[in-house]
Amino acid sequence: MKIWDGSPEGAFRSSKWTGDIRGVLLPDIHIPIHDWRKLEIVYECISDHKLDFGLQFGDLLDFDALGRWSKDKPGKVEGERMVHDFGMAADFWDSFTTAVRSKNPDAKVYGLEGNHEARIHRFCDEVPYFKGIFHLPNILEFDERKVQWIPSFSESQMLRLDWKNKALYSRVLGRSDWTAGTGVAFIHGWYCGMHHAKKTSDSYGRAMPIIYGHTHDVQVYTSHAFGWPRPFSASIGHLRLADAEYITGPDRWHPAFAFISLAAESEGIWDIQIIRICEDVFGNSHFFGPNGKRYTSRVIHGT
Repeated sequence: MKIWDGSPEGAFRSSKWTGDIRGVLLPDIHIPIHDWRKLEIVYECISDHKLDFGLQFGDLLDFDALGRWSKDKPGKVEGERMVHDFGMAADFWDSFTTAVRSKNPDAKVYGLEGNHEARIHRFCDEVPYFKGIFHLPNILEFDERKVQWIPSFSESQMLRLDWKNKALYSRVLGRSDWTAGTGVAFIHGWYCGMHHAKKTSDSYGRAMPIIYGHTHDVQVYTSHAFGWPRPFSASIGHLRLADAEYITGPDRWHPAFAFISLAAESEGIWDIQIIRICEDVFGNSHFFGPNGKRYTSRVIHGT
């Protein structure tokens, strides 16, 4: 499969009424330890909106067996099978693309590579015999599903929605371009810690807003700056089960996802709506969509 070389892909099909561009953003999911109940109502919400694109920020797959937490501990991943994980990942892409394209069959769908998917590269470096076999775009049939794969983590690439000639174009650019240009940039994420949004904004957000996943929490930061636009960075949570064994105390993790809108006719006008998913005492999930509709996974204790 040909990896995007960064050339403009073409103008989005704009909204019928306003010409604006709307998309949905899904953060880390970590199959097979994903929260499928939350995903089901997220798909329902996505299907209720006409969108121009959908983006998954990476760490779709956890690849626990390839991580350092499992190294030299075969019993820790006993019963787990990569082929099963690939099957669930294929199911995700079918559900996600169907939801994104439910009201616009021409909507574009993108997938970023996260640090967990990049574990494949480290594994193949240790066992070169497998190089060329574990190529996710081929395994998950992205060409057939019309999904654009971006090696965000291993090759420092990003997706940028850029204003050009009063139309939005999609590009994949390298890290050297993160401090130049206009539009909104999407990366998997590089930093963790208490102030990761500030560090991301200070490091890469001098020219354009940067939205990312990776941290599993919701954090927004604007840098000090003269003029406009002000540097802006935001992380958008996670959609995995919050039961990681390496979390031994309180954490900042929060299930969430986001919708983003960009004005195709006015450079620099955009907005992001981060939707935090809440849980009741029974473990059911709830959130309000951009349309004001309440979405809930409650099926046992009434509605």
